[in-house]
Amino acid sequence: MGEEPEKGKLSHFYKWWRSLRGWVAAIFGFYFILLWGAVFVHYWNINTIINDFLFLQKCEEFVSNVLEIRRYEKNFFLYHEKESYPNASVYLQKVNSYLIAYQRQIKKLIGLQAYLQFTTQIREYEKLFSNLYHQNYAQAKGEVLENKLRQLGRDIVNTSILIDNQVKKKIQKELNVWKHIPVIFTCVIILSIGLLFYLIVRRVIAPLNFIQNSTQQIVKGNFALFPKPKESLEEISTLIDALNRMMQELELRKEQLIQARKMASLGTFTAGIAHELNNPLNNIYITAEMFLEEYGNQLTSEQREYIEDILQQAQRASDIVANLLDFSRAKRYRIGEVDIKETINNVIKVTQNQIKLNNISLKIDLPDNLPKLQGDPNSLRQVFINLIENAIQAMPHGGSLKITAQGEDGYLRIDVSDTGMGIPKEYLSRIFEPFFTTKEKGTGLGLAVTYGIIKQHGGTIKVKSELNKGTTFTILLPVKHDVARKT
Repeated sequence: MGEEPEKGKLSHFYKWWRSLRGWVAAIFGFYFILLWGAVFVHYWNINTIINDFLFLQKCEEFVSNVLEIRRYEKNFFLYHEKESYPNASVYLQKVNSYLIAYQRQIKKLIGLQAYLQFTTQIREYEKLFSNLYHQNYAQAKGEVLENKLRQLGRDIVNTSILIDNQVKKKIQKELNVWKHIPVIFTCVIILSIGLLFYLIVRRVIAPLNFIQNSTQQIVKGNFALFPKPKESLEEISTLIDALNRMMQELELRKEQLIQARKMASLGTFTAGIAHELNNPLNNIYITAEMFLEEYGNQLTSEQREYIEDILQQAQRASDIVANLLDFSRAKRYRIGEVDIKETINNVIKVTQNQIKLNNISLKIDLPDNLPKLQGDPNSLRQVFINLIENAIQAMPHGGSLKITAQGEDGYLRIDVSDTGMGIPKEYLSRIFEPFFTTKEKGTGLGLAVTYGIIKQHGGTIKVKSELNKGTTFTILLPVKHDVARKT
């Protein structure tokens, strides 16, 4: 259970890292760390140099104290001044205090072994100087001790000068390093800016140029989807996804526009044909009917059957012409508030006998709180009559019919599903075309009329179908829409 939140956090972090915001935050974070790193190094180096200069001052004092000791040593041997040793002892104490106070720094400069040797020499020097002082030097036969004391003094002076020189070298080295630090930081900043520019070009500008060049295809009427780069920022991926959705919508709108233009052209064309055919058909029907009434008693059964067939076919032709006129007629919609649940229930009352006779089980799921529509009630009623009759015809041996409705993002969605024979895949793109039908006695106008009514109400109609499994028509109607009134 604990792993899932962790995976979610990692996924969220990865998504953030791949976004432009993540890159900007990372870049500012890098420069913030770089800036504070430069400030810290500068402060640390300056502080180190200041401490080394203070230590150098102490070293200068230390060398000066050692030289004072040697001066009193010289006075002691040359002038036999008794006060030389007490004066030298004062400076010896200062030297010892210095060695104790700065032993850590001195050990780093000359090493532990040299430091221990140095302190031993000072102790031997102090001890030997004390012995010579408390003896009668004039009577002493201590030339060897004198030489040894002088040699120890020279060694102490050399070591103190070595310490002083080492401190100066250390300061010089630090100053040289500090001299190169601005150059180093400048190079780091230039390299990081170059890397940042490279990343911007590769991860931002290049994908945007690709999108800009790809959008030129829209002008040419090509609505193919944009390929998504393998590595792209989250904002670029989101933009490409949005553009692809737009392309799909444009393709759909293009098809709808072509369909609307096609239906408008066909409407004008069929209106003319229907008017031209209507009068001849009426004449045929009336003539055949009058002939049957006047000479019916004189006709054989076979002749009567021929005349009745003429009447039947003329009536069928008249019905087709009437459908053509309905399809092509410029219709004035009577706009009002439509309760879609009430509309569907009224249609069910009209078609329920057909549903029962065809052994079809009906399931309706229409909530009471469905939003109201603005539209023409009679036209919308015709839509559902057409869809239900199509479903009944698709299930000659019985089946199941399901009608559902629900609100969906400012639209009312109605699904009409059946378990009938289904529609072949190659026919799905043509079922809303006028005169296209797979039925023996169909006119191919029912779904075309349905499509036109839905479009007139600002909605869309889609179909999904699978052979021998069934078909689902999905209608989306805007909850608030002003239907254009046609005159």
